[in-house]
Amino acid sequence: MLPIDPVKLSRRLGIEVLTAELDDKIASLGVRERNQDPKIAVPAADSRSRQRFSVAYQIGYHLAFVNNSEYEQPYGHIVFREQFLAEPVHNDIAVKDQEMVVHGSEEIPERERELIIYARAFACELLMPIEEIEARSPEQPVFMLALDFGVPPECVLFWQRRLQLCD
Repeated sequence: MLPIDPVKLSRRLGIEVLTAELDDKIASLGVRERNQDPKIAVPAADSRSRQRFSVAYQIGYHLAFVNNSEYEQPYGHIVFREQFLAEPVHNDIAVKDQEMVVHGSEEIPERERELIIYARAFACELLMPIEEIEARSPEQPVFMLALDFGVPPECVLFWQRRLQLCD
């Protein structure tokens, strides 16, 4: 049943979701410390639709990370607002073993790029299932799709472009 509630899903996965006063440049933050359950933080000032997409994205990042052999390793993943849906994937920050690593467009490791791409696709598919968006895209304007799916319009456009449903 649409719209999907990513916060409920995160709770079922043992991931705590917090709304917090974050820097204006940050869209979301995911953290898993050693021997602790993972946490997702989204800006309290963001719209509900923006928070929903950010939580879904961080769930996707977490699932992609735990499916890797480094599951027991702590991680931190910060998504910056200006780069959230940017192509190509760049300007990402990862926290590995207590050290913050900043990646520029030329430096981001392939593994991290794959995690980001997976997280984006996961969030889009979770909140805007392919069958639903394909069926509705020709008739409904973007803002109506955004309302129906409970996501920001830019996320609808991003997903439509990835699925080649629009220019």
